[in-house]
Amino acid sequence: MALAWTAATGPELVNQLTGLADAAPPLQAALRAVMRHVDQHPEQYALSLAVGRLIEQTPSLRARSHEKYLLWEDLLATTLIAHGAPSTHSRMASALALSGLRLAVREWIASDGQQPLAGLLAEAYHPFLIPNQPQQNL
Repeated sequence: MALAWTAATGPELVNQLTGLADAAPPLQAALRAVMRHVDQHPEQYALSLAVGRLIEQTPSLRARSHEKYLLWEDLLATTLIAHGAPSTHSRMASALALSGLRLAVREWIASDGQQPLAGLLAEAYHPFLIPNQPQQNL
């Protein structure tokens, strides 16, 4: 039950690829899609933090949460491939994007929400984002 609503957000995350998957390399598209997704849901931060704390404290929920990230990774990769990106590039881009999100979320939870999630995500993605890439889609 605790993970049901988070699993349902996978398609919302994939929808953030709109306008990016055809206009940017797979890695840039995946990173920016995740950033868009995080930026567009600040109203869910309090609930996300509460559920995140519960997940971090419950080994079985942590395992299920990992499965959720793998599902999202597959959804992103499949969408990038459908837009013509090479399979290997799409899968690597999706793995990196979701790993960065997972790490940022864990840091955010550890800070009890005191550090902004979007800032932690930007910090995680910083080495991989191409500078001067147009960000009007963000």
